[in-house]
Amino acid sequence: MKSQSGFTLIELIIVIIILGILSATAVPKFIDLRNEADEAVFETVRATIASAALMARLKQKVQGKGENESIEVEGNTIAMENGYPTDVSIEQLVDITGFNFMTGGHFVRDGSLTVKTGDLSTCKVDYNQPLSDINSSAKPEIIIYRKGC
Repeated sequence: MKSQSGFTLIELIIVIIILGILSATAVPKFIDLRNEADEAVFETVRATIASAALMARLKQKVQGKGENESIEVEGNTIAMENGYPTDVSIEQLVDITGFNFMTGGHFVRDGSLTVKTGDLSTCKVDYNQPLSDINSSAKPEIIIYRKGC
């Protein structure tokens, strides 16, 4: 008689079951990058708004204008306060696909507008101009809200 070596059918089935359980629990953690992608979109919007505000500030300084004097950008008058675009005029400096501009510096994600007790949305990027020129190094505050996105 020849001696055959190898795995039995039961051993192979057990290994396949173990691999199936591991893949069912571990793979989704590596594949589901939706949250990271969503976070990257909001960070990109924040950076775009910050860059636009800084470029407007620099243009105002290069032109020798005061901190509350308007500037012209591509035929649009940009109202400036304390050296940065106002929260209303920032819309004219950025065009962000997938976000709608709401009055008051709110860039709300398309399809995510939910009105809740005075809050415009829980899925937005908020631009807030510096309120005082006492501190000349004050910068706009840009806040990301991703709750309920």
